[in-house]
Amino acid sequence: MAILLFLNAWLLTRLWFTFRDRPLPTHEWTGLALVQVVLIGVLTPGLHTLALIPAVIASLALSEAWMPKERLNEGRLAGGALVAVVAFLSAHYGMPGSWLLPAHPPAVLRPALLGLLGFLLVANETNLAIRSLLHRFQMEPTTSSHGEPDTVDDREYNAGRVIGMLERWLIYLVVVFAQNYNVIALILAAKGFARFRQLEEREFAEYVLIGTLASLLFTVVIGQSILYFF
Repeated sequence: MAILLFLNAWLLTRLWFTFRDRPLPTHEWTGLALVQVVLIGVLTPGLHTLALIPAVIASLALSEAWMPKERLNEGRLAGGALVAVVAFLSAHYGMPGSWLLPAHPPAVLRPALLGLLGFLLVANETNLAIRSLLHRFQMEPTTSSHGEPDTVDDREYNAGRVIGMLERWLIYLVVVFAQNYNVIALILAAKGFARFRQLEEREFAEYVLIGTLASLLFTVVIGQSILYFF
C-alpha cells in the first residue's frame, strides 16, 4: 500500500515534464530529484527502500543530462520504468511501511490509489510514449516557410497533447467505471468532427490517426490492468 502511495506522489511530480519538450536545466531536475527523495523518506521509510533514492536520481540524470536531446522522451520513459521496477521490488522484498498510512487502512483506500495511479499513467506517461512513437516514425506535425526547412509545429503539437490527455482521461473513466465501450466511439467521433477539415491533408490525417489509435490502445490496456488489480 505504501508503494502505491509513493508511486502516485512520484507520478504527480513527473507531471512537471508535461509541457517541457526540452531537457530540464540542471537546477530544475536536481530540485525535482530532491522532492522525490523527500517523498521516499516520508512515504516509504526503511532500509530496503533506500534503493529508490539512487533510482530516482539516476532516472532524472538519464533523461535530462545523459540522453541525447532527440531521445528525451525515451530517456524519461526508461527512467520512469527504472523507478517503477525498483519500487515494486522494494514492495515485494522489503515490505516498506508508511508514516502516513494507519495500521489498518480503510478497504476503499487501495482501489482509490489504484484508480489514481491509472489516471496519472494515462496522462504524462502515455503522452511520453506516444510522442516517442511519433518522433520515431517522423510523424510530428510540421510547418514550413519559404526557403526554410520544415520544423515541428509547436502550436499544433501542444494542442494535440491537451486534446490527447483529455481524450485519454475520458476513455479511462469509461473503461474503469462505466465499462461501456460504446461511449469511446462517441468520444472519437467528436474528435474527428472537430478536425474534419484538417483531415483532408494526408500527413496531418496520419499524425492524428496514429496518435489517436496509440492513445486508445495505451488507455484501454492501462484501464484493464487497473481493473484486474482492483
